[in-house]
Amino acid sequence: LHGHNPDQHIVAGQQLNDQQVRQYRRRNGKVTFEDVEFFPFFFLSDPSLLSDFKKKYWLKELAGRNYYNHLAVFTRWNDMWDAVRSALELHSQNSGKRIDSYAGADVLLLRPDPISQFLMQSGITLFKDMAFADIHRIQISIATYAPKGKKSDPRKTEDRVLAVGLSDNLGWEEVLDGRRLDEPSLLRSLVAIILERDPDILEGHNLFGRDLPYLMNRFALHEIDFGIGRDGSEPKMLPGRWTGPEGDAESGTYDLAGRHLVDTLFQTETYDFSKRSLETFDLHVLARHFGFESPDRQVMSPHMVSRVWDDNPQAIIEHIRQNLRDIRLLSDHLSPSSFYLAQMVPLSYGSIVRTGSAIKIESLLLREYLRQKHSIPK
Repeated sequence: LHGHNPDQHIVAGQQLNDQQVRQYRRRNGKVTFEDVEFFPFFFLSDPSLLSDFKKKYWLKELAGRNYYNHLAVFTRWNDMWDAVRSALELHSQNSGKRIDSYAGADVLLLRPDPISQFLMQSGITLFKDMAFADIHRIQISIATYAPKGKKSDPRKTEDRVLAVGLSDNLGWEEVLDGRRLDEPSLLRSLVAIILERDPDILEGHNLFGRDLPYLMNRFALHEIDFGIGRDGSEPKMLPGRWTGPEGDAESGTYDLAGRHLVDTLFQTETYDFSKRSLETFDLHVLARHFGFESPDRQVMSPHMVSRVWDDNPQAIIEHIRQNLRDIRLLSDHLSPSSFYLAQMVPLSYGSIVRTGSAIKIESLLLREYLRQKHSIPK
């Protein structure tokens, strides 16, 4: 259930190159990494579909008589995708029906995420021998400005980030204040702080729908590197959209090398799917629902921020501090189940937070079929 590899204290993995995965471990507050070999794979129903593929690979016949009866393994990630294209091309020729994507072909079974593949193959899971309090989580909340009370647009030069608040689960908190820093300096300070504090997880409320896209646009506008990954890389938008409990969400999702991104808005949507007890997913409503609402909480919609900033900027700073507290407490309540699932399921923590039960159960089963080299039912 917890994977066949006993390695402990692994907090994240990232694809380093075509042949390696970098594992990050946290012990006694310090993070180290190790680079290990990785052999991409997919399951195949007909081994002859790779007869035209000339690069190096291994083909293993699997036990049993289920539909996906062969395992194709490669030395390079790009070689695996070349093999997928070769198999689909030959299948299209044989069937007379053009198939351009692995997702539309039932002749092969492929997990397109390299970290999921690596975890299945190695039997490793995250956070073994760790408690939820052992991981380092940073919360982020931003306030943005637009003239004349309009909705702030990160593509416009006259709009800007007013302040960025950061806190963590260890009691630290800091607000980067636009009264003291111009926007480029504020953005550079944000990167420096995240790299210095080195969190395993970055949490925000509507992180994917608003805060992260807004910041990415402002970094691009000022031509500043938003390199907050553990390898200094920028956040990357993942293909497709988030699949929540009620289907595809409008916002995309993002990935960050060596860290996990968690949107507490997604968590509350999943939490409320069966209960239907929340009228909105605004932070002040959630704070009241979960019983940690501050009695002096100021409710402020985004379009009010610019006007309040002009008259009373300190109120915005306090509003950000309250948001940070609410995000942290909300995550304290909703995240532990995903944390302990990550000790079992061969998916990254960020994927576990934003995916449903079906993909988790299937991942557990696929890992064991793979370990036993057994064919897989269609």
